[in-house]
Amino acid sequence: MSYPQTTTSRYMTLGALPFIVLSIGAWLSPPDLLSTIYLTFTSYSVVIFGFMVGAIWGAKLLQGSIKSLDEDNLELSSKSLSLSILASLFSMVALAIGGAPAATTMLVAYLALPHLEQYAHIEWPSTYFEMRSKINRTVVASHIVILVHMIQPH
Repeated sequence: MSYPQTTTSRYMTLGALPFIVLSIGAWLSPPDLLSTIYLTFTSYSVVIFGFMVGAIWGAKLLQGSIKSLDEDNLELSSKSLSLSILASLFSMVALAIGGAPAATTMLVAYLALPHLEQYAHIEWPSTYFEMRSKINRTVVASHIVILVHMIQPH
């Protein structure tokens, strides 16, 4: 593995760490900190999801600029942009609703993320795609852990 791939892998893995820490922290923290943990988790989730769908659109644009920008590529780039914007807006609704519905909204968003990536037809390097899949599974698991904490009786 080359240095840039190792560095990218390390940063992407570190990006999942707050999901893990906050979801476990909800189970270990005193009740007066729970609302802060929930809000921090949801806010971080929305920001990272927005970054990920933006990366999909950006990668599609870069891929399109490398290939010839024929009508089909332009149409797919336009659809990828529209889908990215809609996915970002969908995730921002989570901040407005808060609590367990927000965690559920973001869980759905992260479950949909691999499908959004496939829809965009981006030629990801296989090592990147494998790493993204592992990180996404970790993020989904963290959402389930915090969601269970939110809905279980205290």
